[in-house]
Formats: sequence, structure tokens, C-alpha cells
Amino acid sequence: MPPSRIVLFRHAEKYTESHITDLSPEGWLRSRLLCRKLLMLYPDIEGIYAAGIGTIEKSRRKIQTVLPLITHMLIANKGEGAINTVRTASETKGTAKEILKRSLYVNKTVIVCWAHSELPSLARELNGNPVPGNWPDNRYDVIWEINGKNGVLKQIPQLLLPGDSPFGID
Repeated sequence: MPPSRIVLFRHAEKYTESHITDLSPEGWLRSRLLCRKLLMLYPDIEGIYAAGIGTIEKSRRKIQTVLPLITHMLIANKGEGAINTVRTASETKGTAKEILKRSLYVNKTVIVCWAHSELPSLARELNGNPVPGNWPDNRYDVIWEINGKNGVLKQIPQLLLPGDSPFGID
């Protein structure tokens, strides 16, 4: 049995300078506000995944985006809980297989922060439908929620910062 919901989103805002691999100040703000929103929408979070750092992928932004959430969960669960950063962004098949088959996640919510270029592929591997063709470079403000029972992908605008779009991704 799969998780009840799999929640996918892109890392928060980055610096315009490509050599800086951390979140920008706006990105850190989004990560804190997103933590609150996720805890409100999904009180049954059991797993948190963030694309890890590898030989090619050096950005820590995915991990930094979920850091407030994992910190809250560690405190609330008295030290139990963890973040999975074992796989890099291109490892969508292995990540999806693990999420769908892990018995700990049955009837729970799994949170996934990933590279936007790989999110459509990951959503398809997780049986999401319909999945938009690509995740635009300028969108940091939407959540994709996949129903674990029927695969229906629902788009949820974050509406956390000024300028966030009230619409999903086409």
C-alpha cells in the first residue's frame, strides 16, 4: 500500500549568482513559511526526502528548504524522524520506488523537495496524473500533491510571499 499523499515541491528561492549554492534571504523566509503551511495541511507527515548532494549536483537548497520542517519534527517527535538525502535529483526511479514500497509510509504523507527540472519525471514515477510537461524556472510557489490511492495530482498554490501566483503550472 502506498502513502496516502505524496507532496512535491521545488526548493525555495536561490541567489541570482549561479556559483552560490545556498538559499537567498527570500528563500529562507519561504522555507520557514512553507514549514508552517505543510504542518497545517499535513499533520500525518512520516517521511521527508530532499535531493542530495553529489559529484555533479552541489546545491544544498533542497535540504535547506526542508530544514525548518525537519527541525520541527525532530523536536515534536523527541528526536525521532529523519530526512532522506541519499539520492541525487536525477535518481527519480529509485526514489519513487522507495517511497511507494516503504511500509512505514502506508496511509501517511511523504514530503519531497526536489530539483525542478526532475519534478515532472518524479511525479510520473510516483503515478501522478496529469503531470505538467515541465516546471518553469521562475516558479517557487506551488505544491504538487499526489493522491496515493488513485494518482490524481492536485496543484496547490503556496501563497506565502508577495508575487506568489494563485495558479498552478500549465
